[in-house]
Amino acid sequence: MGTLANFHDSIVVPHLGKMVASIVKRLKDSDTVVRDACVDTVGILASKMSSVARDNENDGVFVVLVRPIFEALGEQNKHVQTGSALCLARVIDSIQNPPAVILQKMLGKTVKLLKNPHFMAKPAVIELNRSIIQAGGASTHSALSTAMTSIQEGLKNSDWATRKAACAALGDIASVGGAFFSAFKSSSIRTLESCRFDKVKPVRDSALQALHMWKRLPCHGTSEPS
Repeated sequence: MGTLANFHDSIVVPHLGKMVASIVKRLKDSDTVVRDACVDTVGILASKMSSVARDNENDGVFVVLVRPIFEALGEQNKHVQTGSALCLARVIDSIQNPPAVILQKMLGKTVKLLKNPHFMAKPAVIELNRSIIQAGGASTHSALSTAMTSIQEGLKNSDWATRKAACAALGDIASVGGAFFSAFKSSSIRTLESCRFDKVKPVRDSALQALHMWKRLPCHGTSEPS
C-alpha cells in the first residue's frame, strides 16, 4: 500500500478509509515486523495524501487516517494498543499541518491513558504524546503542563521500557527548543536526574542524552507550575 501511495497517490484518496481499516486489522499480529510495516505505511499515506489534498481537504484526510486507528487504542490487546499509538505518532509526524483542534482532543484522552493502570502500551503512548506536543497539540500552558507531567511520571514507572520512552520523549521535546518548553526545564532536569543511575543501561543512556538537551535549552521568564 505504501508503494502504491508513493507512485499513484492521486488514485489512492478514494480508497484511503478501506486501506486504513486493513492496516488496523494487521495490528493484532504479534510480529513486530508486521507492526513496523504498518507504521511505515501510514506514514507514507499521511505524507502523500496531505501533499495532494487541497488546503480545505487536509483536515478530512487527517480524520480518515486517524479515527479508526485512535479507536483501536481502546482495544484490550497490547499489540493493538502499541501498534495504534505508534501509527498515530507516525501520521502526526508525517502529515502537513495536522489540525490543532483534533490534536488537542487526542492529547486529553491519551494523557488519561497514561494514568490508567490497565492500559498496556504506555511506552508507545508516550511517543504519541511527544508527537502531539511537537505538532502543537498542547496549545496552552495548562495543557502542556499536564502533558509534560504525564511524561515525567513515566520516569518513575516500574517498567524499564516506559522509563526509556519517557526519557527519549523528553529529549526530543527539548531538542525542538523554544521558550514554550523552557518553562519546564528545571522539572525535566530534576526528574531525569533520577534515571541517571537506573539499573537498566538503555534507560541510563537515554536519560543522559535527554539531560544534555535540556541543559542546553535557554531559561525563560515563565515560571513552572507547582
